[in-house]
Amino acid sequence: MIARDAVLGVIDIVSSDPERRYEEADLALGMELASRAAAALDAARLLQAERRARAGTERLQAVTARLAAAVTPDEA
Repeated sequence: MIARDAVLGVIDIVSSDPERRYEEADLALGMELASRAAAALDAARLLQAERRARAGTERLQAVTARLAAAVTPDEA
């Protein structure tokens, strides 16, 4: 599974039938599934990073607001 030139994992497709032989269509389906799974995993990771960044920004904004409120006109 590859997303944005980074390997995110692998998918191993097996059959319990020892006589089963995979064809080009099976390979194409497996590649499409891996591609979509990689895109979904990448999107989830990006969303998680965005949420962490937003939470950090909100904490900094709250601290900045408290500091600004603590400054009196005599101190400015």
